[in-house]
Amino acid sequence: MTQTLKAPTGTQLLDKALDMIDLVESSGQRLTAAAIAQACGYPKPTVNRILAALVRRGLLAIDRRDQSYELGMRFTQLAATLRRSHHLVTHVEEHMISLSARSSETVSLGVAEPTAARIVGRYHMGLEGVPGGPAGAKRPYHASAIGKALLSGMPERQALRHIARISFERFTPDTFVTREQLVSDLQVTRARGYALDNEEIVSGTRCVAVPIFTRDGTVVAAISLSAPSYRMPEERVAEIAAALGVIADAARERMPVSAEGGRMDDDMTCLRSGGLFHPIAMAANGEHVWVLDAGARALRTFSREGVLLETNAVPAPFDAAALRADGTMLLARGRDIEVSLPGQAAKRTELAAPVTAMVSGNDGAGYVLTRDGAVRDLSSGRQVLVTSQEISHMAMAGSHLCACGDGEVVLYDTGNGAVVRHLGFEGRAQAVAATDSHIWIADGRQILRMTVATGDVDKVDAPESRITAMTISGTDVWLAGANFGAPLSDFGSSARNAGALYRWTQQS
Repeated sequence: MTQTLKAPTGTQLLDKALDMIDLVESSGQRLTAAAIAQACGYPKPTVNRILAALVRRGLLAIDRRDQSYELGMRFTQLAATLRRSHHLVTHVEEHMISLSARSSETVSLGVAEPTAARIVGRYHMGLEGVPGGPAGAKRPYHASAIGKALLSGMPERQALRHIARISFERFTPDTFVTREQLVSDLQVTRARGYALDNEEIVSGTRCVAVPIFTRDGTVVAAISLSAPSYRMPEERVAEIAAALGVIADAARERMPVSAEGGRMDDDMTCLRSGGLFHPIAMAANGEHVWVLDAGARALRTFSREGVLLETNAVPAPFDAAALRADGTMLLARGRDIEVSLPGQAAKRTELAAPVTAMVSGNDGAGYVLTRDGAVRDLSSGRQVLVTSQEISHMAMAGSHLCACGDGEVVLYDTGNGAVVRHLGFEGRAQAVAATDSHIWIADGRQILRMTVATGDVDKVDAPESRITAMTISGTDVWLAGANFGAPLSDFGSSARNAGALYRWTQQS
């Protein structure tokens, strides 16, 4: 007699679905469908059907890189009402969003639970994030900055109770796997005031966290900022810790700080707030804007309205770069020059000396400055001039080469190498763009607009403190800011964004 297997009832299916969600949330590992089936003891076809339904409903998400499952964004949405009613989260939420937007990195808020830290708020306002669970996820005490910051703020006896429950699972080669290692690190953490996860839970990711105390000195939470390791060198860690400390102090005092910025020119529009790390070159035409971002190691293509259309990885590192008005990249590495469109084979040229700066005009002309002070035509390799000027940035001013250094701009005739005009300004250039009639220089908090014929200078407030790339297209000046190196804790400054994209329309 053949036995017919009964399909699971609705309650059984719900139990199985909840079991799978609990497993993904609590395992601390990246689980595939096969691993989930094995751990739960359910048939693989049943597991696959349930997982597919959970993904459709947003309760789980699948990472296509390794086919592993993680909690979905639906949990963040379901938790929104709870977060709004949670006094701690609502008190720091504005500042966390502001810091994430200014840095384009991931900012998280966590609280202590018996066996792990629980993320109760997580914000990422940039174009790319770092691996990690959403709000509601747990982070191990011994391998996360947010966990170690919480432990460092507790009385010793309380911290030791939590440490006694830790299994000391190894996540990366740098994970602390003994009680002694963790206790020693907590001593350093208390002394310096912040915790550091140095690729201890995810290889290639660093995280800084500080504890949040009440007025009577009780630790109630910790706040962290996570970033790829190459965007968080040693010299940036202390600045990030200071920025987090600003938020922790505001939470303790229950006194919000203003994130409003200073005045932008009426004709300057922020098209995209945040998301750029270190723009090094820009180009634009009537339809598109290209930004070569050295911090993200990517070429971003935007519409004129600031919509991100495409991202292409860029080989790194490079010493200097320029873009043409069709998105063609010019990259210099030592004496080697690569010219290519995204997805196409590069054309390579070798020069006699290493390149220190380069520029490409909208007509396709290009020039490179080598370490020996020579400026060469990129298409022919012809030396057009030799200069002793300390040049940090170059732009094309019509048919002339605009060479900018600290406090001076020199226009050269590329035909005979003669100096056409010498102009002075106060400050240090971070970016430069030019036409045959005007030169624009980003100088910290200001944008200088110099008239070539007279040397007159008009100034407007910069929309943020580090404008590192500019270009001209028609009557528009395009500007790109860098959050990498921008003052992250400077909430009261005139800088309202960091790493944003702007269009500044010039009146004819």
